[in-house]
Amino acid sequence: MLLRDNVYGTIEEDAWRRDFTLNALYYNIADFSLVDYCGGLADIHNKIVRIIGEPRLRYQEDPVRLLRAIRFAGKLNFQLDKATAEPIPQLAPLLRYVSPARLFDEVLKLFHHGQAEKNYQLLQHYHLLQELFPLPERESNDDTDKLLTLICKNTDRRIREKKTVSPAFLFAVFLWPTVKVKTQQLIAQQNPRFVAHQQAVNYALNKQQKMITLSRRYSTVIREIWDLQHRLLKRQPFMLHRLIHHPRFRAAFDFLLLRTEIKEVDSEIATWWIRFLDADEMTRKKLIHAATLTSRETRGPRKRGRTL
Repeated sequence: MLLRDNVYGTIEEDAWRRDFTLNALYYNIADFSLVDYCGGLADIHNKIVRIIGEPRLRYQEDPVRLLRAIRFAGKLNFQLDKATAEPIPQLAPLLRYVSPARLFDEVLKLFHHGQAEKNYQLLQHYHLLQELFPLPERESNDDTDKLLTLICKNTDRRIREKKTVSPAFLFAVFLWPTVKVKTQQLIAQQNPRFVAHQQAVNYALNKQQKMITLSRRYSTVIREIWDLQHRLLKRQPFMLHRLIHHPRFRAAFDFLLLRTEIKEVDSEIATWWIRFLDADEMTRKKLIHAATLTSRETRGPRKRGRTL
């Protein structure tokens, strides 16, 4: 891996030290011409992303080039040159040697600039996704793929609509499949559901921190989004006012809607919340009453005495 690169030379020498041909063009202010030493203009014309030099060596010098190749292809809707693409899956583990803080910045460039869905597909195809997020085992991939595709589509839509996007929300969604699978494993080991959930949350965040740095302000928001899911499902009357005024309520509610779209949450609950948020005070009371009756029917009669 290249640690220092503070060597100066001619413009041609500088061009060959660039990473991709499309990124090695120069503008000559003397005659207003483009200077191209590496065939970048032809590659741009042919919509090709091509690494300069021997691909394996260039990726080993700086593994972030693996992600930059994906980002250029996704952003420009170009194809990766065959020689540029071929070693990427095999060299994907090199990302483990990149600073977690630097990878955080690269993830935001991949997912928060309007090409999240395209980049997600490319990261999957070239086996880079698992080097960025601690995703669950293959048996959960169908549900995981549906959820992650949804968040990518929604993120791209929000950016097109000039709306804000949140790194915490992105990571909350990408880590949720791991939390869900780990929670189920811990419950199967006779752990109480609440304890299993908290341990799974810690597990997922700790795994992520080893790959990509999440500051406390993001990890705290992620926890809150996850913790509010249970309260959104329960709809306890005495907690509703406090819940809808929670600073993370909107993010947690949006997260619930994503889960509903992949049929992880009953659509009746999402519909109830949509009606509740748009309703006047009288209608809200009726909705709360109906939800309370539904909850009692689901739970069945209360048992006397304490339950361990």
